[in-house]
Amino acid sequence: MFSKMGGNIYKDCILPGLVIVAGIALCRVTSGAILIPMVGVCMMLAFLGKPSWPIGMYIFIAFVGVTSSAILPKESIFYSIGTRGGTFGISLALIIGMNRREGPYKLPLASIVPFIAAAMLSLFNSWAPSVSALKLLQFSTFALGVCMGVRNLQVKPEELYRMRTIIFAFVVVLVIGSALSYPFPTIAFSRNLAWDVAHGMDIEEVAARFVERRDEILTLFSGITNQSQVLAPFLSISFAWIACDMVFVEKRFRLPHLILLAMMPPMLYMTRSRVGLTTLVMAILFLYFYSVRKIVISSRLRRHLSNGMWVMIVLAIIGGVVVEMRSDAISRWGRKTENGGGD
Repeated sequence: MFSKMGGNIYKDCILPGLVIVAGIALCRVTSGAILIPMVGVCMMLAFLGKPSWPIGMYIFIAFVGVTSSAILPKESIFYSIGTRGGTFGISLALIIGMNRREGPYKLPLASIVPFIAAAMLSLFNSWAPSVSALKLLQFSTFALGVCMGVRNLQVKPEELYRMRTIIFAFVVVLVIGSALSYPFPTIAFSRNLAWDVAHGMDIEEVAARFVERRDEILTLFSGITNQSQVLAPFLSISFAWIACDMVFVEKRFRLPHLILLAMMPPMLYMTRSRVGLTTLVMAILFLYFYSVRKIVISSRLRRHLSNGMWVMIVLAIIGGVVVEMRSDAISRWGRKTENGGGD
């Protein structure tokens, strides 16, 4: 349905991509102050029953939160207000906006009961009851807001398609941006060390830590995020989303999709995240052996998917054997004794 809305997704994701890049740049220039008006605009859109950009803004807040501090320093009070207030404000606006407009899903009041019960319990056994209550309030508002915003997209095909272009743009920025950062492997960690020094850590202790972990720093890939173990889950989720978008929505092989899919597994391997790589493998197996068999697709696409699956398996086996014979990298990595220097 929504694959036809708006035409070519590659052209239609250019605007969201430019907004994401411009938003990050403006956050850096304004020390995060731009987040406040951005959140305000998205709250207005949510009140008007247009949830795609507000949900995209929620993703954007999480995205800038894990962006490397070399790209976006996050020490300003404006950044804290924009992120913490923005997540709550957008979620609340989604609840109100989606509950008073057309759509089959209204505010599920019964789902709030567990959060209220947990908040009441925290009043008796928490070391900071007010903090626990506020956390539960924010989480419950977020969960309800995003749930209602996303589910009511089903009755708004144009908003559903726009949400698709926004997510696609986030994946493109993450993957292409991380690929461009490959020649600069120490940026993320060096910024973390600078932050440690600025916040009172002894400079000699920081220097000793850098020397001790130098090989790991140079080989654990973090892309445009602030840590390799942050990049890994983002890549796993992005791979699954792009694969599903190509198979279930486009229902044909598209070269830009395939390029993105081919770029992500090597990056994921360079993060040395065993959980991330396992998640990726499970996503591929589930997609091929379960999901694909539940939908109606052409026999040509099904045949190509089968051939592609076998090619991927063969290449993975050959690559793994070559790397293992060269330096025992995979076995040492599996035992968590490998820092990646052998690659």
